[in-house]
Amino acid sequence: MASTAAPGSAGAAPAGEQEHPEGVAICGPSLSKGAFYPEDGCCPVCFNDLTDTNALQFACGHVQCAACTLQLFAQSELDSCPQCSATCSRERAKAMFLAADQAAEGMVHSLFDGQSAAAVVSALPDLTGAAAKYLSNDGGPALERADSNDHPVATAVGGATAAVMPDLLDAPPDVNFSGDTGLADALSMLDSPDAATRMNAVFHVRKALSVEESPPLQEVVESGRLPLLVSMAQGSGPVRLQFEALWAITNVASGSSEFTNAAVEAGAIEAAVAAAGSSEFNEVREQAMWCIGNIAGDCARLRDACLSQGAAEAMARGMSSESASIAMTRNGVWAASNLVRGKPKPSLSSIAPLLPCLARCLLSDDAEVLADASWGFSYISDGPNDGIEAVIECGVVHRMVGLLESGLPSLTVPVIRTLGNISSGDESQTQEVIDAGGLDAMVPLLDSPKRAIVKETCWTVSNIAAGSPSQVDSVISSGFMQAVISKIAEGSFDGDSTREAMWVVSNATAGGSPSAAQSMVGMGAAMALCRGLEMSDPRIQQVALEGLSNLAQSDALTPEDLAETGAIDAVAELQSSPNSSVAAAASAFCEQFATSDD
Repeated sequence: MASTAAPGSAGAAPAGEQEHPEGVAICGPSLSKGAFYPEDGCCPVCFNDLTDTNALQFACGHVQCAACTLQLFAQSELDSCPQCSATCSRERAKAMFLAADQAAEGMVHSLFDGQSAAAVVSALPDLTGAAAKYLSNDGGPALERADSNDHPVATAVGGATAAVMPDLLDAPPDVNFSGDTGLADALSMLDSPDAATRMNAVFHVRKALSVEESPPLQEVVESGRLPLLVSMAQGSGPVRLQFEALWAITNVASGSSEFTNAAVEAGAIEAAVAAAGSSEFNEVREQAMWCIGNIAGDCARLRDACLSQGAAEAMARGMSSESASIAMTRNGVWAASNLVRGKPKPSLSSIAPLLPCLARCLLSDDAEVLADASWGFSYISDGPNDGIEAVIECGVVHRMVGLLESGLPSLTVPVIRTLGNISSGDESQTQEVIDAGGLDAMVPLLDSPKRAIVKETCWTVSNIAAGSPSQVDSVISSGFMQAVISKIAEGSFDGDSTREAMWVVSNATAGGSPSAAQSMVGMGAAMALCRGLEMSDPRIQQVALEGLSNLAQSDALTPEDLAETGAIDAVAELQSSPNSSVAAAASAFCEQFATSDD
């Protein structure tokens, strides 16, 4: 499926053929907390906490938040779950959309708790807010788009004058392509010798493909006219013709993988790449980038096909234009994030032209642009150190720390993930995060009500704590170590966050100096590590054992200290653990550090 999902979400697989039962709740307290409900209680797309007033459940049982559901439905992917691709009825899809829209408008949609899809639709017959925009008959394939008869004039960024398509604001002459044969008639006239007829034909094909309810993708593909639309999109005729043809191709590419591949086989990548990099019109460049983003988001193979045909270079040229509109910049950075994401990772050389563009986008004051640029850098930095170094060389680390301090909710997860990726690199790369003030910026995040953010923050600092003695000292001097030890002792973390917090403490005991170990003991590190011994996760039990052993070996903890904190008794119990590794480590610990009196 062509992925036009929210940044950071996984592209869905082709929809299944079997309709799943619709007996589960749509929203509210009665949502099933079964196997499909996220274990950490967070939306699997954006990592925000799920609540009774923002969680929505697909017919298969998978759950995500209302905001991500709106984003998904805005992309016309109304028929299937983004996590497993199980299909659901149109009525349920509309009910979910209506409930999500009400939540987005500040209403408590748990009022519909336990009701059927039909009941929700009946209770909310009128579309409001986001639903009114996205469920219109001309809603577009991925992002909100105005009707072509009222297309907004481009607003330039930075005061430059944008080229305005001379015929954009004039609707094509009225031609009778209507009724049961309307689309077929329009398709047949795409190669008419009359220019006005051709214009009307492509306009009506695009309009037909833009409907929310079952767009005729199959009919258009089977007509064999996609190559003709691609030819129009290559810009040999009027610019309005090129624009409409690109839009029609984008709609086809936003369908399932079958239709995305059909668009590619017809030459959509070549046409979109050429328009993205060379058109003087913002509207055309924006539409071309939209098309590239849909194709690249389908799978790694098509992403690489876009890159091999120069998509990164073309988009870099288009996004660097002084006349780039904010709408084009939003589409461009979203498409760029699709070009740099996915596994296997694209080669660094193939995406290199996009890095300066993403860096410039981080200077924007537009929240959407900032979020997509941040996600882009998180994808690039996720992996080998050369990707991390490329992000550092863009000079964005200080800016990302500043964005973290801004408190914008949409930025916190991608920014903290990028900083975590960078801190997982070599010692000099980790130091970049410290020098940029990253540790100071992350201390307040330990108090975040969003558990996923606390977990990501602890993971990031655990990477720093695994560094050099001076880097461990930085973790301590920033106040992060004291804060995380206190949180563990208070039991204010959930299980996942506690696991990551244990790594922070244990890693610091391994790489820190003797004076650092003494400082940590004074903060209560031994008691905190004892909490890890009580957890059911054998790996965390081992991590806690390693931390206590490191403190004892550094003489920061005496055998008497270990006994007073209860560590010896707790470790002794683990000697009978069913996990052989834990039992062996516990026995070795007791032999080395327990006194004869113990």
